[in-house]
Amino acid sequence: MALYNKYRPTTLSDVCGQDHIKKVLANQIEKNDLVHAYLLCGPAGTGKTTVARIMASMINCTNGPSINPSMDDEIVREILEGRSQTDVIEVDAATHNDVDYMRDLRRTASFAPMRMRKKVFIIDECHRLSSASWQALLKIIEEPPPHVMFIFCTTELQSVIETILTRCMVFDFRS
Repeated sequence: MALYNKYRPTTLSDVCGQDHIKKVLANQIEKNDLVHAYLLCGPAGTGKTTVARIMASMINCTNGPSINPSMDDEIVREILEGRSQTDVIEVDAATHNDVDYMRDLRRTASFAPMRMRKKVFIIDECHRLSSASWQALLKIIEEPPPHVMFIFCTTELQSVIETILTRCMVFDFRS
């Protein structure tokens, strides 16, 4: 197992820096006032994908939403270890960026989660999606079912199309 996975933070308080982001997310979780689409942007290694996984665990933990999900919770462990294949779907857009894959993802989003509260799609390296791929996702991002949340992660904010930016809550990670 790679060191960055072995020692990856499991709670917001474990994440180094990014206090401006952690505070907003903690408030949203506490008030259960979440939006349907987030865009996490910033330099490589600043915790974007880690925070996306932590958000998914906070939302879907058995006693949640909670800002302190327990590692004793099987759902939380499954999400944080990247083992959740049906309800928290992590996509590397650097390798899965074609239109047909995004259409399949859109169809998957229409189904309710199997075990969890929300079906969360974490799309890492989303700047690698083509314009056609974004267009394939646009309708579900504009009008998502209540059980769906998108978390996009990117190092290149300028490569994300404007129509997506206007539909997401954007968090700028700092190094």
